Amino acid sequence: MKKERKLNKTEKLCKPNVGAPSCGNTRKTDTTVLNLNQNKAGITLVALVITIIVLLILAGITINLTIGQRGILRRAEEAGRNYQEAAKREDEQLSNFLKEADDIIDGINGESKPLPENALAKKVQIGDYVAYDPKEGVTDTNKLSYKSEVGTGSSHGNGYTDIPEGQTFTVEANTKWRVLSKDETTGEVVLISENPIHEFGMKGAIGYLYAEQELNEICKIYGYGRGANTSKTFTYETGDTVEGLTKGTITGSGARSITAEDINAITKYNPSNDEAMKEEGYGQEYTHTIYHPTKTTDNGASTSATERTDKFTAYDYEGSQYLTDATSPIYQMLFGSSNDLVYGLASRGVNSYSDNAGFSVFVVIEGGVRGNGSLWRQF
Repeated sequence: MKKERKLNKTEKLCKPNVGAPSCGNTRKTDTTVLNLNQNKAGITLVALVITIIVLLILAGITINLTIGQRGILRRAEEAGRNYQEAAKREDEQLSNFLKEADDIIDGINGESKPLPENALAKKVQIGDYVAYDPKEGVTDTNKLSYKSEVGTGSSHGNGYTDIPEGQTFTVEANTKWRVLSKDETTGEVVLISENPIHEFGMKGAIGYLYAEQELNEICKIYGYGRGANTSKTFTYETGDTVEGLTKGTITGSGARSITAEDINAITKYNPSNDEAMKEEGYGQEYTHTIYHPTKTTDNGASTSATERTDKFTAYDYEGSQYLTDATSPIYQMLFGSSNDLVYGLASRGVNSYSDNAGFSVFVVIEGGVRGNGSLWRQF
């Protein structure tokens, strides 16, 4: 009986595997397989770690985009604030627009907003003294002085050859100011100096041609102090009424020269209703051949007599005829307590007659408004 040899464990495992490696390499094969399995496990672990890192990076990016300094939530919050601010600005603009519209409508309807109780126009009375300092707040001191040159017919001036170097005027800080008029609708308060501010010389044709301008230029230097209404625009005229008038303006200053028309508005005087002045010739036109003021010559006078028609526009009247209370503040401010005030007015007139004419500048003197004193006259 043939005795079979018992296969060992290794041989049983190897024999059925046709084409498999020889059994002599079993350990090596086992070892190789084991190493391959270990490499596969290592790759899987590295991939996992990389995946986790990538996820962490993505999570960090997502978190930063969501709640970071410039994240979605911060931007949304900022956008919300910007919207609220824009809405607030829009509401303010709309409110201002509606207020302006109301003011325009009120102006059209002749209505006005009431002034606050502490407004200057409500606190002062006509004749009250007001502490106005024309130098306060003025940084450009050049505005506080003016030089009036003698001038020529074609360039403005005063024509006063007694002072050939011209007349220089500088703001006097100690000037006393009184309330001449007030408007409780607009809040405007008009002041007048208690006494004439300066002595001023004008003469001849040049003085007549430019009297309104020169008087306004001198007074302008007082209109820059704190509280002055520098948005005002004042007008004056230069030249000859027949040859042609030129309109000039004073801007940036709150002060100008007082005029005959200013006083007439207070006294209620109307020369067209003054029978005595009409009898003298007021409002009449006369044609005559005369020398006359002109801007075309150096001395301001025409070189030959010219036939022309001049209208009588000068007049004069007593202040007491229209302001009967000579002790009132308004009378004393305009004409003086003893009719001793003398000052020039930025208004001109013509005394026209059949054979001659006188060209005058209005003044206040001896308690009245006078326009019949010729500054320049040619027969």
